Amino acid sequence: MRRAVRPVRDQPPGAPAVPAALDALAGELAREGWSTVVRYEGTPPLLKVFSAEAPFVGESVTVVAGRYVSSTGHELGTDPVATVRAITRMLGPVVAAARGSVVRDGAADGLVHGALERGDQ
Repeated sequence: MRRAVRPVRDQPPGAPAVPAALDALAGELAREGWSTVVRYEGTPPLLKVFSAEAPFVGESVTVVAGRYVSSTGHELGTDPVATVRAITRMLGPVVAAARGSVVRDGAADGLVHGALERGDQ
């Protein structure tokens, strides 16, 4: 017995498939220093975005009708470059604050050592 295959999300004509769009975004994010993990097995497929320096801070992104959308439903952009800028605006200050609080609190982990070696404070 064959099961019907249904699209994960409605896509406008000409829009890349969800995995291809998330792969393109992952590539742009990596160029800007962000870490990513793809989760294609779920519905909807997701790209988890985080900073290696503060992996507890992040965002999940999916594609809805050709647009990149955050886990909170905010539209981030329609192309990978604009979406990376939106993610950086959203997560950058949180990562910086998290990194700063860890350094100030004196926790002895790799995050602190990495920040101190680079001279971040």
